[in-house]
Amino acid sequence: MRDASRRRSRTSQIRMHVLGAMLLIALTGVGLSSPAQAAAPALEAYVSQPFVQGPSSLGAEIETFDTSCPSTWWFGLSNEGVRSGPCSSLNGNIWGGASTTSGTPTRTDPTHQTKYGMISRGQTLTIQLNHPASYVGFHWEAGDPCNTLTISNSGTPITTFTTEDLMGMIYSGSIGSWSSNDYLINPARSQWVGQAFAFIHLVGVHGLTFDQLTFTQTCSGGFEFDNFTIVDAPVTLDPTTVVAITDTAPPDADEDGVSDFEEDTDEDGISNPFEDNNDDGVADSLEDSDGDGINDYVESIRALANTGVPSAQEVLFGLGLLVAGVTLVMIRRRPT
Repeated sequence: MRDASRRRSRTSQIRMHVLGAMLLIALTGVGLSSPAQAAAPALEAYVSQPFVQGPSSLGAEIETFDTSCPSTWWFGLSNEGVRSGPCSSLNGNIWGGASTTSGTPTRTDPTHQTKYGMISRGQTLTIQLNHPASYVGFHWEAGDPCNTLTISNSGTPITTFTTEDLMGMIYSGSIGSWSSNDYLINPARSQWVGQAFAFIHLVGVHGLTFDQLTFTQTCSGGFEFDNFTIVDAPVTLDPTTVVAITDTAPPDADEDGVSDFEEDTDEDGISNPFEDNNDDGVADSLEDSDGDGINDYVESIRALANTGVPSAQEVLFGLGLLVAGVTLVMIRRRPT
């Protein structure tokens, strides 16, 4: 488990580099009032609406992994990326494999799936671009708690994204008419998985560029991805088809600096929400002993926080825990 200082460092990194003062731009397209802020280089993070598996029309170069996970991504195109580290190309299954490169929301059946890229437990994969780019997008598939993507420039990390960041966004209440639960369906199979499937857009603005992508998988399962997309020139996204990944701090009911998602009271290496204390195959985060529609762990957090009425953050946290519980059970049953 990461300690409190590491957690604070990662949250601070996200706040400094990912969005900063850029949230209004994502939904309105309007710059901020301060010229200094408007001119500051930044990396904006967006997600497409549910069931989108491709980048839409961006003049993009796409690596589909349909024949292999090659040693050079985007081979023969304008900005090749040289791979170091392991990577597999697997046939489409419940965990990965898009059915289209289109930016239009699409749900199909397994007969339409193509291959996808993946790294496994303990592996790190790095893609070094031939020259800096301003945009990268990909279909993040079966997101689990151990998926991490780091964006760097000239060896200096710009920001790090995890599935927790993604899940915090899709349950943040800013999705509008889209259903947050739709992001937990594999659109290429029209099948509920309980892990996140979303097309992510990372956009450099005001001159920010990057030249390295690093993937890590720190536990069992895998980091699955498809339709990796690169664009050298600045990109403007349609605000009606994407939303910004917001900078929402995770719950910390006892204010000890450790996210409630990561607390490990008995120090057994399994965080509290993912324990299965009665060994019934259901993570504690999914148990509802009194049948009131609120899982036991959220109720314990409310008691710890001494709150009588559930806040919006608690509702978000409860939904996140439900998803996390399903994720854990599926990861444990899933082959490495």
